[in-house]
Amino acid sequence: MDDNVIKTEEAVVQFYDEYTNKTRAFYEVRILVKTRQYDAGIEYYDIGYIYKFHTEELTEPDDIIHYRKVIHPFYKEDPQSRQGEIVKKNKMTQAMVEFLLMPDEALAEEIGMTTPQRYRMDIMHSLAKMWD
Repeated sequence: MDDNVIKTEEAVVQFYDEYTNKTRAFYEVRILVKTRQYDAGIEYYDIGYIYKFHTEELTEPDDIIHYRKVIHPFYKEDPQSRQGEIVKKNKMTQAMVEFLLMPDEALAEEIGMTTPQRYRMDIMHSLAKMWD
């Protein structure tokens, strides 16, 4: 364990094409959050993402290439954000990390009309903009 890591949490979630889910292609994303404490007791979240692309029913190479690209949670975003971010821990980022790590069923109870996948993706994008 790293010297300055005071807590480690993780979740495994899936991202898929919500419009044509019948393709049976998805990303399994392992979200790893390390809470690190630095000088003067300042805490940061070190958030990392590990991606594994699955195809179960896709056979056409063009389809595989297409879905590998468009269902990635950071499709159309900064490629550097794909690996994760380091953000200062505060009340807002604490709530965001809590929601980021929630199982889909629990997250669905906390959000409005959007899907847990879309909500989690928005949290990931927001955290990427708060990097420190």
